[in-house]
Amino acid sequence: MRLFLGSPPNVEKLARKGNIEGLVRALRYEDIVRDREGRLIDLGATVRAAAARSLALLDSPKATNALVQALSDPLEAVRMAAIRGLREHGGNNAAERLMAAVAGWTRPEYAAAREDALEAVMVLEHPETLRLTTGAMMMRDTELDDRDLAVVRRLAGATSDADVRATIGDLVGRLRESSANERTRRVLITLAPHSVDALIEALDDKRTRRDAALALGPIHDSRAVPALSSMLLDSAADDVRAAAAWALGEIRHPSAIEALLVATGDDDYDVRTAAADSFDKLGNAAIALAMNVIARPALENGGGDPGQAISAESTASGVDGVSRETPETASTEVISPPAWPRQRWTASGTRPLGERARPLLRRLLGRDLPPR
Repeated sequence: MRLFLGSPPNVEKLARKGNIEGLVRALRYEDIVRDREGRLIDLGATVRAAAARSLALLDSPKATNALVQALSDPLEAVRMAAIRGLREHGGNNAAERLMAAVAGWTRPEYAAAREDALEAVMVLEHPETLRLTTGAMMMRDTELDDRDLAVVRRLAGATSDADVRATIGDLVGRLRESSANERTRRVLITLAPHSVDALIEALDDKRTRRDAALALGPIHDSRAVPALSSMLLDSAADDVRAAAAWALGEIRHPSAIEALLVATGDDDYDVRTAAADSFDKLGNAAIALAMNVIARPALENGGGDPGQAISAESTASGVDGVSRETPETASTEVISPPAWPRQRWTASGTRPLGERARPLLRRLLGRDLPPR
């Protein structure tokens, strides 16, 4: 079988004459043959690629539009020539079409062309590179993978701070209305630490607080601990409290210990489980610091036996190393526990956290604690 019979267009001659209309027609040229094994082969691909390369040298809106159309060509050589041509032509229209390609070309056979398109997008420096590309990814039917997130990271490093802020604002807005929140969270996590402040603010919005907590956990930024701890103790929604407890366990900062300990007595099973699991992630340091915060008022006021106080040097080894980043350094670093405000994250009208945690810690340790 053979389509488009006749001599192929003379691309070299058309280019010498600057015949844009002829080159545009050549860009659509096909010469389909069936080989001996019955497979279809397009011999016109070399003609189309040559036409794309020639159009790249012509400064004309018609040439640019033709190259945009060539991005949809089934053959890689033509797509690559079109990408390079659009890179040379420049302009926001070319950049936006290339962004759509970067967001949508996910099949393995498009990998090389996608890389070229990404490089071209970064060179063209569109003012909304990251915002438009991630927006296209959000609208895609297929889920995001590690290659998509790598694209987001590269674009975030190459674009302006204003573009990054606008992108994060759009993504947080999607948490209020989108059903694909997991996809949105993954991009917000990828954009950390730039996204941390916006996610902390999103904890104040009932529509976004759960998803914001689930995004803040994997970021491991301790700035989120106060807001997450308040949410854990004060939110009326069970799923929100459970998300906060889980996130605090991922961040592993010692300042979350009080809130997690109190939450182990929550009325909701999922919240209790998440809080207990998160408390456990801090290891022995969690118990040492919890004992310290509860026993300290008694020692400060002259009550109890100072000999029963918990020694920071003997029981809190590696507290800082465990909670801030990783648990592996728990037994190697000796750091004094932080000073604990008695009223920290205490809701209006409730007892101080230390008071609320005392019976829970007593049950946990199976022993009496010094009176306050």
